[in-house]
Amino acid sequence: MAARDRRAPRQANGRVMPAAMPASSLREIGLVSHRGGDLQVAARYYRATIALEPSEAETWQRMGVLLRQRSEPSGALVAFDRSLAAEAGNALRRGNRGIALRDLGRLPEAMAEHRRSLALEPGRSGGHLNLGIVAMGREAYDVAVVALMRSVASDPGNADALDALGSACRGDGRSSEAYRWFRRAIAWRPSFSAAHFNLGGTLQTQALWEPSIAWYRRALAVRPGFAEAEWEMSFPMLVLGRFREGFRAFDGRWRSAGFPAAQRKWTKPAWAGEPLEGRRLLVHAEQGFGDTIQFARYVPLIRGAGAVTVEVQGPLVRLARTLASGVEVIAAGDDLPAHDLQVPLMDLPRVFRTDQESIPAAVPYFAVGSPPPRARPPMVGIAWTPSRTNRTFPAKSIPLLRLLEAFEGARCQLVSLQVDADARSELAGRNVVDAGGTFSDFFDTARYLLGLDLVVTVDTAVAHLAGALGRPVWVLLPAMADWRWLLDRQDSPWYPSMRLFRQPAPGDWDAVVSDVARSLAQQIGT
Repeated sequence: MAARDRRAPRQANGRVMPAAMPASSLREIGLVSHRGGDLQVAARYYRATIALEPSEAETWQRMGVLLRQRSEPSGALVAFDRSLAAEAGNALRRGNRGIALRDLGRLPEAMAEHRRSLALEPGRSGGHLNLGIVAMGREAYDVAVVALMRSVASDPGNADALDALGSACRGDGRSSEAYRWFRRAIAWRPSFSAAHFNLGGTLQTQALWEPSIAWYRRALAVRPGFAEAEWEMSFPMLVLGRFREGFRAFDGRWRSAGFPAAQRKWTKPAWAGEPLEGRRLLVHAEQGFGDTIQFARYVPLIRGAGAVTVEVQGPLVRLARTLASGVEVIAAGDDLPAHDLQVPLMDLPRVFRTDQESIPAAVPYFAVGSPPPRARPPMVGIAWTPSRTNRTFPAKSIPLLRLLEAFEGARCQLVSLQVDADARSELAGRNVVDAGGTFSDFFDTARYLLGLDLVVTVDTAVAHLAGALGRPVWVLLPAMADWRWLLDRQDSPWYPSMRLFRQPAPGDWDAVVSDVARSLAQQIGT
């Protein structure tokens, strides 16, 4: 049998390659194809080169870059390892290995690799940039700021480094500095949509609502269809009460990579409010329990000679079945029934063209029974923390002991409505009835709320449930409250029986507790 000619593979992209073509020529063709964006051809020529020179570092390096571009981080890491095996002291290749580790989510290893890269070449701007990005991924914003300052010092016109430095400063709570760095990034690259977007987000966290909207609009101007900018722009619009344009912009969530519910793919067309005319409409919940409770009010408004199925989270099924007669309710995860149209629950305000004057605020909209005769002393339900999985958990939570200070001397019996075990464990030794441990779902909670004289809670699903039932409810809000509570209001257009108590400054629960204590003294006495 004749020996196989190992000088070069015979085919690349359907074309016969010259049998005698040297590795340098194959490598060059691969590089030209790579630069031209033809990754498939480039990969074939790189492999042909590697077959001839399996220890040649540069081709492995290029192959690693190509595999990253093809979103194959594991293969890229192998290629970078082979490159470093031939040339361990190359700072750029160490940095690329760090990037592949970051792509794989191995952030501590990535950070260590970038430090090794910088030890070999301390002045390389890209090395400091990569280290800063990994540090931000680990929420080590102080480390990120130092690294990115060095990157910018080495390359003052690097818009990517300037933008990253702005993000690190924002993460470190240095909003004014963040604003300055984002503006510099835009000055160097006026079409830098991410910097416009980040600047809008920085202003939003400072409650500078109109300026944040303006920067989101600029991000959309330089990058039409920028879904994340559209989605984020909806929140300052909504908090300002500009519901019609806010809910239109809110639709951007479905095109945003970071929105988990967007992973569900719908084959049926979206309902736009037209008569059903014999068709079945599927209304599906998409976010938290409180969101589902708040926007369930729209289900009874759906009219037309058709059928409606509502999909909600499992713990809300029994409650949702009290919304309207003739509406089918299923749990998320159940098999979907045949349907002709579909609509996300939180799109209904847009479909119904809701503004502040047209919010459907008639309560109760869940029919769970009638309130029992009032007990004496008055019964007050409390909830002091949302779920610990809630991303806003720290800001929304008030320590139980701080909340109890508001009730010192009040003539009432406190009842805990918390259902999670961690929160309920805080009740040991307190004169608080632990009712939350008896609830199997939100229907049970709703029935219990009917017997209470007042609910005092932070921004959690219990607040929405009490409001939806028309029960008296006081909601304790952080200084940067969610959009649905609007600005500077003590009432809510969504829930007529609700009163809002707001922190005057971030973290100032003392003022809230004092306000609640005074109001309790007026309402139930001491």
